[in-house]
Amino acid sequence: MQSRSWLFSYLALAVIWGLSFALIKQALAAMTPLQVTTARMGLGALTVCVFLLVARRFPRPNAREWRNLFVLGVVGLGLPFALIAFAETRITSILAGLLNSSVPLFAAIFVALLIPAERPDRTQVVGLLVGFAGIGVLVGVWNISTSGIDLVGVTAMILSGLCYGFGTAFGRVSMANSDLAGTQLTAMQLLTGTGIVALLLIVDPGVPPAAPTLVTTASILALGILGTGVAMALFWGVLRQAGATVAATVTYVIPLVSTTVGAVLLAEPLSWNQVVGGLIVVGGIALTQWSQLTGRGVMALSRSGPVVDE
Repeated sequence: MQSRSWLFSYLALAVIWGLSFALIKQALAAMTPLQVTTARMGLGALTVCVFLLVARRFPRPNAREWRNLFVLGVVGLGLPFALIAFAETRITSILAGLLNSSVPLFAAIFVALLIPAERPDRTQVVGLLVGFAGIGVLVGVWNISTSGIDLVGVTAMILSGLCYGFGTAFGRVSMANSDLAGTQLTAMQLLTGTGIVALLLIVDPGVPPAAPTLVTTASILALGILGTGVAMALFWGVLRQAGATVAATVTYVIPLVSTTVGAVLLAEPLSWNQVVGGLIVVGGIALTQWSQLTGRGVMALSRSGPVVDE
């Protein structure tokens, strides 16, 4: 196997996750946020389980692992998925994708809180400050009252980032000694998360905004099978072949894809501060990962899932 055999999977992963925000926007034309969340998680779980079935790698978690995976499935996947879908009923897919790029910043904060031995150094602290300043530029805090930005949607995206960040840190702490493979952990997270959101959907099914169309149906199928199922398998493949540092850099590519797709295919408006703010956020992320990117540290990703999952 050639040393760059992971490159196709890496690029495919960046494109799939970058497209996810546009797919959510399209699916929401005929589904409620909770319906989108349940469908994508269910389809993703089914896809990953098929992979495990073919490979004959059936997970056998113990009781403690099940408890931890339940938390990760609900807080680390189900809740942020629902928050992102809700946010996209109020903001553009471009802004959602750019705000989602801040996930590694929140992950760094929770890692510092839950893993004292990995508290940030001076460069990482600067990176956090730069990254959050970039979020302010993204939103246009100097002109928030007249900018037309929906604060509820922005807040939902920030809360989704907090959930992802917590999930990353908690996964590293709680599953560090687990013998389960990454795809096995992902399958169980998706299954538990799907169960919870499905129960919520039964309690409050909501009213879809319109009848499903070919576009909305194709969007949710692609979001679930590709964006939530296949993408996870691709991520773990890149992680095994290229290492955690390379896998984590997909964070820098996803906003480029999501912004391009939103602007070109969905004709969404793109303001100068969103471009500048996105670049600042990415710069902040680079600083928080500087020691790993320069080879002076070990990039540690949660075994339970990637830092940059959409």
